Amino acid sequence: MKVFISQPMKDKTEKEILDQRKRIEDYIKNEVNEDVEIIDSYVQDAPDECNPVFFLGLSLQFLSQADLAVFCEGWEGARGCRIEHQVCEEYNIPNIELEKVYQ
Repeated sequence: MKVFISQPMKDKTEKEILDQRKRIEDYIKNEVNEDVEIIDSYVQDAPDECNPVFFLGLSLQFLSQADLAVFCEGWEGARGCRIEHQVCEEYNIPNIELEKVYQ
């Protein structure tokens, strides 16, 4: 199973982003009873002149490979995450929201 992680990144350090991704990866691997591959969708070495739409386009390419999308806490407040969520709904990509998982 290929899993795409959607997470708000604005105002977060690279360390915070990567730490959250690791926690999510560990959680998913414990909860899903099959082989899990986390899609490496975090772009670390993009040119400075890239704008947010460039990153959204990459994210949608990664999302197109997913069997499951996981939306991190706070996704509703991040426009890229909202668009990714809408794509999941429109294209029937299974998805979960972590705040719901933890309830």
